[in-house]
This record gives sequence, structure tokens and C-alpha cells, in this order.
Amino acid sequence: LETYQIPFTVVCPSLPVNGRIVCEGKLYVNGILLEESHMRNHPLTPMRKSSIPELMEAQSAYPVFGLWAKDIGKTPKEPGHFYLVPDYYEDEHGDQIAERYWKLPFFTGGSGLVGALGRYYRKIRMASGEENMCISKELTESAKTCGKALLLAGSCSAITLKQIGEYQRKGHKSLRIWPDRLLKGTQTETEIGRWIWEQESAPLIYSSASPEELKESQSFGREKVAEMLEETISSLAREAVENGYTRIITAGGETSGAVTKALGYQAFYIGPSVAPGVPIMTPLENPRLRLVLKSGNFGQEDFFERALHMTGGR
Repeated sequence: LETYQIPFTVVCPSLPVNGRIVCEGKLYVNGILLEESHMRNHPLTPMRKSSIPELMEAQSAYPVFGLWAKDIGKTPKEPGHFYLVPDYYEDEHGDQIAERYWKLPFFTGGSGLVGALGRYYRKIRMASGEENMCISKELTESAKTCGKALLLAGSCSAITLKQIGEYQRKGHKSLRIWPDRLLKGTQTETEIGRWIWEQESAPLIYSSASPEELKESQSFGREKVAEMLEETISSLAREAVENGYTRIITAGGETSGAVTKALGYQAFYIGPSVAPGVPIMTPLENPRLRLVLKSGNFGQEDFFERALHMTGGR
């Protein structure tokens, strides 16, 4: 906001199709307040409050205003920078937010508004007589590509742990990264990489652990362990792409961020979704590559197999 002199932005973490809604400023997960959901005791980021304005104000330099559903569009007259947190618990709320704020150059909080913004942009183009912009169906409707895949998981969420277990139960190869062994040098990135390159099918590398195991590993230093794991996983992703792998599938928000940063791509075509909020992405700089990046709590139990099926085979 400061860099580009934007007075305010909309902070919108709602994604109703995935059970995430905001009502009177509070975030609900599948009908349960965030502070009462299983995320309450998340091993890395315990979520003990549900009010988005309250959470924002504790971390931000500027005021935060909640917009109840009946007030969407009533922008406060506030000098300087500020944030708006609109209610969004029905699909029509997304359309109302898009219609009122579509000219904002910057949105944040989540991807839930993208569909509504897309619909409104198209409506404007059609009303002005412009033809719809056509993007190659090859890159948007079909996300399949030939080549090998690598799966990477760093999230410790309950859903990701179930997804890892399901992938293992189906007989797929997997290798766990142990923080204490990395620190002691009894497990190295070179050894992990060598194991990956020896596999014929899509291997899964994971550092995900139960809350009890995570607590034990954090005894070595929480930030130190997190940084070491992210560096290891992102480095493996970069090396895989350099070795010709064409599909990288990651589980975990911080993990996905580290991987994306390591690969260095700047823009993507957005293709079909493996799960709500988890699209297949094609970097403009590398059209053969497919990335699937998911938050820890997103996706079905067979998410990894779905992602492999949707991205491979041609």
C-alpha cells in the first residue's frame, strides 16, 4: 500500500466452496469458528482467535474495518491507509465485493475473490463490446504434460498427514526428512536427492510430523528447524526441475512459498483445479512444467494421486 500509494485494500480470506467464510468479521471453517476448529492447536501456527480485524490490528500499522453483508460498498472515509474485511458467506457477497471494489489494484487475504472478479471483468468487457480474450486451451483446459513428478510435503496439518498416509497405503514410494538427522549430518540433502533420482515412479518427500513429534524436533530451535526444512525441500524442487522433472506437487503454505521462490518463476497460466483453491499452474517461462501448490488443510484424502493423474499422461 505504501510503495504504490494505494489508500486501502480488501482483506478477504473467504472461500465458501472450501468451507471458509467470514460473517461479521469472524472466520469460520466448515461452520465452526476458527478458534474452535482443529486449527486451534496447529503445531506451528495455533489459531486462538477468529476475528479477522482483531488479528489484523495486532500485526498492522493501520486501522481495520469490518464490513457486514448489509454494508458492503460503504467504504469508510479514513485518511491514510486502512484495511477492509467484508462479510462473504454467500456467493452473491463475492459478486457484490467485486462490483464495488474491482478497480482496486491490490487485493489480499486469499484467492476466494478471483472467481467473482473474473465474472465482473468479463461482464465489463462484454458490455463495452470487446471480445473475450482467448488463452490457449492447451495451457488452461488441459494440464497434462509428459515427464517425471516429485511430491513434497512440509505441512503438519491433520489433512496433509492423512494425504501422506493414503499415498503410502497405495504402495507409493516415500522418504521422510528427519530434522535431527539433518542437523547431525546423518541424513543429507545429497542422499535424499540420490534416492529421488533412483525412483521410477513419483516419490514423496515429506517432513510432516504429528504434533508430538514436531514438538520434539522444535527442541532444536523452532525457527532453525523450519528454515532448514524449507531450504532442503525447495532446493530439492529446484534440482528436480534442473534434472528434467516436469511436475512439482507441494503440500503446505510455507513449503509452497519456499518452492516457488526457489524456482524463481514470475507469472503463470492458471489451469484446472485439483481441489477447490488448488489449481494446476504453468509457468510462462517454462511451459513444460506443472506446479500444484496447496495449503496444508486443502484437498481430498487422495489428493496426491489426483494431482498426478491430472498433470501426467501426455
